[in-house]
Amino acid sequence: ARLLPVVRTFIALPAGIARMNQVKFHVYTFVGSLPWCLGLAYAGAKLGENREALRAWFHRFDFAIGGVILWFGWYGFNPGSTLSAIDFTGIGRVATNTTLAAGAAGLTAMAWVYPRLRKWDMGITINGFLGGLVAITCPCYYVNATGAIILGAIAGPVVVLGIDFIEWLRIDDPIGAVPVHMVAGIWGTLSLGLFASGQFGVPTPTGADTSTLVTGLFYGGGAGQFIAQFIGSAS
Repeated sequence: ARLLPVVRTFIALPAGIARMNQVKFHVYTFVGSLPWCLGLAYAGAKLGENREALRAWFHRFDFAIGGVILWFGWYGFNPGSTLSAIDFTGIGRVATNTTLAAGAAGLTAMAWVYPRLRKWDMGITINGFLGGLVAITCPCYYVNATGAIILGAIAGPVVVLGIDFIEWLRIDDPIGAVPVHMVAGIWGTLSLGLFASGQFGVPTPTGADTSTLVTGLFYGGGAGQFIAQFIGSAS
């Protein structure tokens, strides 16, 4: 809680306030999840009773309620980053994209594991839509509804594959926090360089600045934005 505002400030000042959506996402994803991942790696594999108890809790109803509460909270996290209540269109677009990406990610994660488990897994579904929420956070202002659905639909399997990879490394993350926040976060950061539609400007305290448009690779903007996102994630 003390580290996040400090790091965010040092990154945001050079980047400019108009890029706060991307800045906040890099900080939220990496400053938040990297220490968690390193801590899990340091703790090592614990595949005994504690892990099984956590997995059982993972499928409880109160865990589902907690996931829905997080989803609800994202409507403050994402639309609040438009910086100005004057930008009614931007706020509505961000809220819509947040809903579409989360829903798509939850459905694809659930469908992805069904052939393996032969059941509709609640825990994976929750982590799927949380991964969709994380993924849409960076590009939420700059993509249209189609882009939000596609990147969310990809985020669901990305979370599942991330969980499989973490378990293959024998890192004890029974609730899938690292795949949700780091792996889906990296995908969401990169997706801006692919799905930014070039229709919208950048958010400012006085509304949208349409003199600068963010356009991704799939919308004719070239690879420049994607490369910038890649560098941001790698650094």
